[in-house]
Amino acid sequence: MRIVSWNCNGALRKKLVALRPYDADVYIIQECENPKESTCPDYKAWASNYLWVGNNKNKGLGVFVKPGVVLSPIDLDAGTLESFIPCTINEHFILLAVWTRQANSPTFRYIGQLMIASFLTCRLASVIMVNHSKQLRNI
Repeated sequence: MRIVSWNCNGALRKKLVALRPYDADVYIIQECENPKESTCPDYKAWASNYLWVGNNKNKGLGVFVKPGVVLSPIDLDAGTLESFIPCTINEHFILLAVWTRQANSPTFRYIGQLMIASFLTCRLASVIMVNHSKQLRNI
C-alpha cells in the first residue's frame, strides 16, 4: 500500500496533476479545501472517498483513498485538538492523519498537539502517523 502526505498550501483542486505520478492508495493532504463544499467537478470526482476536518472550508486536513479502499473514521475524544483524523484503512490498520499548527493553543503548539494525539491513539495497535510536509513524500 502506498501512502503519500503533502501540505498542498491550499487550492488542491488546481494541483491534482502533481499527485498523479504517485498513484497512491491513500493521500493525507494538509491545507486542502473541503470537497463537499467545492464547486470544482474534477476535485469532487477525485475526492469521492475521503474524510475531512477543518474550521475553514478552504483549509483543512483530508484523507483521500482510492475507490475500493475502505476508509472509516475512529471516534476519539480529542478535546480541543484540531486537524487530526484517526481512521482505519481496509479495517486492517489504523492511521492518524495530522496537520500540526499553532491552533490557538499557547501550551500545545505543534509538537504538543502531536504528543497529545499520539497519547490518545497509543492504545491502538498498528498506528501509522503522518505529519505535514511541504514536499510530496512516499512512506
